[in-house]
Amino acid sequence: MKFKKWIKKHSTEELRKLAKVVGCATNYLYHVADDRPSAGLAKKIETATKKLTPGHIVTKSELRPDIWSKTE
Repeated sequence: MKFKKWIKKHSTEELRKLAKVVGCATNYLYHVADDRPSAGLAKKIETATKKLTPGHIVTKSELRPDIWSKTE
């Protein structure tokens, strides 16, 4: 799932939980949705969305296709 779509689909509270788990500010996640996160943050977002919203996972390959292919 694209990160912008994930943000639109989920509540502010869920976004706050995600920010806390990945260790950044909520506002920074909005910035990441328009740009690209670091490789480390992309991994953290993938892991966190698997736990917080298992039906709506944001994969590291969607966040950083320049680093990871969809098969990784």
